[in-house]
Amino acid sequence: MTPTMWLALLRGLGHVSLALLAGGSLFLLMARRTSDPAVVGWSRRWQSQFLGIAVVYLACSAAAILFQASITVEEQLTQLFHNVELLRAYVLDTWHGRTALAGLVTGSTMLFPALLLAFKLGSNGGDQYFLAALSAIATLTAGIGPLSGHAAADEATHWLVPLHVSHLVGMLLWIGGLPLWIAFALWSAQHSASASPAAARLLHGFSILATVFVAVIVVSGLLLTSTFVESIGDLLGTEYGQLICGKVTLLAGVLLIANHLRRCFLPQLFAVHDPGYARAARSVGVEFLLALLILALASVLGQTTPAVHDRPIWPLPFRFSLAATWPAWPTPLVTTIAAVVTVAAIGLFLAARGRRAAWVRAACVFAAAIGLSVIGRELSVQAFPDTYRQSNVAYQTVSIVAGMHNFRKLCADCHGVGGLGDGPLRSSLVRPPANFSEPHTALHTAGDMYWWIGHGIPASGMPSFGDVLNEQARWDTINFLRAFSEGFQARILQPSVVPSRPWLGAPDFYFEDKDGVQRELKDYREHANVLLVFPSRNGADATQRARQLASASETLRSARCDILFVSDKVPDQMGVEVLRDQADEIRTAYDLLSRTIVDRGDGRQLGMGRDRMEFLIDRFGFIRARWIPAEDPGRWTLPETLLSDLRILNDEPQILAFPDNHVH
Repeated sequence: MTPTMWLALLRGLGHVSLALLAGGSLFLLMARRTSDPAVVGWSRRWQSQFLGIAVVYLACSAAAILFQASITVEEQLTQLFHNVELLRAYVLDTWHGRTALAGLVTGSTMLFPALLLAFKLGSNGGDQYFLAALSAIATLTAGIGPLSGHAAADEATHWLVPLHVSHLVGMLLWIGGLPLWIAFALWSAQHSASASPAAARLLHGFSILATVFVAVIVVSGLLLTSTFVESIGDLLGTEYGQLICGKVTLLAGVLLIANHLRRCFLPQLFAVHDPGYARAARSVGVEFLLALLILALASVLGQTTPAVHDRPIWPLPFRFSLAATWPAWPTPLVTTIAAVVTVAAIGLFLAARGRRAAWVRAACVFAAAIGLSVIGRELSVQAFPDTYRQSNVAYQTVSIVAGMHNFRKLCADCHGVGGLGDGPLRSSLVRPPANFSEPHTALHTAGDMYWWIGHGIPASGMPSFGDVLNEQARWDTINFLRAFSEGFQARILQPSVVPSRPWLGAPDFYFEDKDGVQRELKDYREHANVLLVFPSRNGADATQRARQLASASETLRSARCDILFVSDKVPDQMGVEVLRDQADEIRTAYDLLSRTIVDRGDGRQLGMGRDRMEFLIDRFGFIRARWIPAEDPGRWTLPETLLSDLRILNDEPQILAFPDNHVH
């Protein structure tokens, strides 16, 4: 076994030990509060086991620290014993090591109440305090672990860590009480306590408490999953997501067993002399085994890279997409009819009664299966291993321009010099090449395009470029295709802001400000809106426009708007932030977003070649308005005309997430 496997095993055993100490103590504490002497006597016989369990936990925790130190400092465990300084540095100088040490120290205090319980050194009342102390210390110890887990490393740690603590503590309290519940149910089946109302109250009470714990586990688990798993691709295509699927499947089995007990066992506890203690114990035994598997998966999850930081590999040849399939007729009609048939079949299945019920239900199952298969077929599209892969290349002007170069060099012969699918080799292909002026957002993911660029599309005649373009070059090409396609959608942009309708992400870029500090457009996020100005290429009006904006700069700045003037034709002393470096690159990228209803381009070039253009970018990174002086000469001539639009933007909350990862 590898050190990582040993570490997962040790942590799993540690969690089981903590569960028995926290949940088991809680169950015995509830037993000690009954008035039945037989129940109290039973609980006193079990409390002696906690000392050995506490020792097991401490041994597992100490060994886990050694294995984690070995993994962290990349030394063999035997070498670590000869270099105590490395071990000391891990334990005392790293947050993970200090957290593990805190858990070990806190856990060691469990020995005191466990020792008193093992040797029965307290009265009945004293034992209750010791049990409460043991459960509380074990719960506190369990809550220390998440302080160095995935939740603690996230930006939203202030609410993720409490969620993780709630999830783990709820799981341990639930799982730890199940063995005691089983043992007490079996004991009750064989002794006179089976007729005791106190025994019935104990089993019923912990069952209700377990329901609360499971509810906490489910709610906190869903919230944690939504943070570390962003898509269905993350869920099914990464090890982290697959482990979560395993946990959910096991938990579904637990919920089925719990629902059976709630309906068939708990209602009879106070009404029947023997409501089936032995059968209930066997059912809860299965529940306990499933719970242990859930705990084992949770231990492995703690050692696994979260899905949002991993590369998903989609395992299926299809995916479901309402956005990609619904607009294509007759999908809406066929899907609606199939859904109605499915719902009707399910309703008839539930309502079937009488001698022919079996035949009716069989027909309903068949009809529902057909309806679901039709819905699945209509709403599915082809998928590839890279379908849900996310770009690791930022959506920046430098990437867009590099991607444009790749397109001209490798793609223009088929897709056309203007990207309209009309290249000279078009007629030689099995299928017409794509027209990138059309929206491909819903039909294809960025991962689909990454796969096609790397592997080609044999059915259409598109060759593979995997040997020509490396990973970054492929994402550069995809960033260009995003900007190019969105440029045609951006034709609807006007010089005035449409309230509450952000959608077009502004490509990021780096620049050096007038103080020589390296900055980027994203630095303005959440602080200020940006007026991005591209004056005439030859500089004919650049100085005049710079003076206009400089005279209004204080007014605009008071309205939370900064000015970035992209030109190498303007002196620095104009009173506005002038961007000289990469000015042509930034202009080329934003030129793709300058198409209008009046002028969509001539189709013989990728860009528009605009001489002047200006963009208003909100403080969340979205282009909200655009001015093309050649089509509307007077609109933004006076910068003060922007004030009403700026008031709209400043009053708006953040509506969409930052556009960085919205690669289509």
